[in-house]
Amino acid sequence: MTLLLIRHGETDGNASQTIQYPETPLNANGRKQASQMAEKLAQEIGIGAILCSDYNRALETAEKVSQATGIN
Repeated sequence: MTLLLIRHGETDGNASQTIQYPETPLNANGRKQASQMAEKLAQEIGIGAILCSDYNRALETAEKVSQATGIN
Protein backbone atom coordinates (compact mmCIF):
# COMPACT_ATOMS: atom_id res chain seq x y z
CA MET A 1 0.00 0.00 0.00
CA THR A 2 1.19 3.50 -0.82
CA LEU A 3 0.15 6.55 1.17
CA LEU A 4 0.40 9.93 -0.52
CA LEU A 5 0.37 13.14 1.50
CA ILE A 6 -0.61 16.03 -0.74
CA ARG A 7 -0.59 19.65 0.27
CA HIS A 8 -3.40 21.92 -0.85
CA GLY A 9 -2.93 24.39 -3.69
CA GLU A 10 -1.94 28.00 -3.18
CA THR A 11 -4.12 30.49 -1.31
CA ASP A 12 -3.86 34.25 -1.07
CA GLY A 13 -2.53 33.70 2.46
CA ASN A 14 0.27 31.46 1.16
CA ALA A 15 1.18 33.99 -1.51
CA SER A 16 1.36 36.86 0.98
CA GLN A 17 2.78 34.74 3.83
CA THR A 18 -0.04 35.58 6.23
CA ILE A 19 -2.07 33.50 8.65
CA GLN A 20 -4.82 31.43 7.08
CA TYR A 21 -8.12 30.43 8.59
CA PRO A 22 -10.08 27.21 7.91
CA GLU A 23 -12.42 28.97 5.49
CA THR A 24 -9.55 30.30 3.34
CA PRO A 25 -10.17 29.11 -0.25
CA LEU A 26 -7.69 28.37 -3.00
CA ASN A 27 -6.83 31.28 -5.26
CA ALA A 28 -6.82 31.00 -9.07
CA ASN A 29 -3.25 29.71 -9.10
CA GLY A 30 -4.10 27.18 -6.38
CA ARG A 31 -7.07 25.85 -8.35
CA LYS A 32 -4.79 25.46 -11.38
CA GLN A 33 -2.17 23.66 -9.26
CA ALA A 34 -4.80 21.32 -7.79
CA SER A 35 -6.21 20.50 -11.24
CA GLN A 36 -2.77 19.78 -12.69
CA MET A 37 -1.80 17.58 -9.75
CA ALA A 38 -5.12 15.72 -9.92
CA GLU A 39 -4.73 15.00 -13.63
CA LYS A 40 -1.19 13.74 -13.09
CA LEU A 41 -2.32 11.45 -10.26
CA ALA A 42 -5.21 10.13 -12.33
CA GLN A 43 -2.86 9.25 -15.20
CA GLU A 44 0.04 7.79 -13.25
CA ILE A 45 -1.28 5.89 -10.24
CA GLY A 46 -4.44 4.28 -8.99
CA ILE A 47 -6.20 6.08 -6.15
CA GLY A 48 -8.18 3.91 -3.72
CA ALA A 49 -9.46 6.54 -1.31
CA ILE A 50 -9.27 10.26 -0.61
CA LEU A 51 -9.15 11.66 2.92
CA CYS A 52 -8.75 15.34 3.74
CA SER A 53 -9.27 17.91 6.43
CA ASP A 54 -12.40 20.03 6.51
CA TYR A 55 -10.51 23.24 5.66
CA ASN A 56 -11.89 24.81 2.48
CA ARG A 57 -8.52 24.79 0.71
CA ALA A 58 -8.03 21.08 1.43
CA LEU A 59 -11.59 20.25 0.38
CA GLU A 60 -11.16 22.14 -2.90
CA THR A 61 -7.92 20.29 -3.63
CA ALA A 62 -9.47 16.91 -2.77
CA GLU A 63 -12.48 17.69 -4.98
CA LYS A 64 -10.16 18.16 -7.97
CA VAL A 65 -8.59 14.75 -7.27
CA SER A 66 -12.04 13.21 -6.88
CA GLN A 67 -13.22 14.65 -10.21
CA ALA A 68 -10.09 13.48 -12.04
CA THR A 69 -10.04 9.97 -10.58
CA GLY A 70 -13.75 9.23 -10.08
CA ILE A 71 -13.12 8.46 -6.39
CA ASN A 72 -15.68 9.88 -3.95
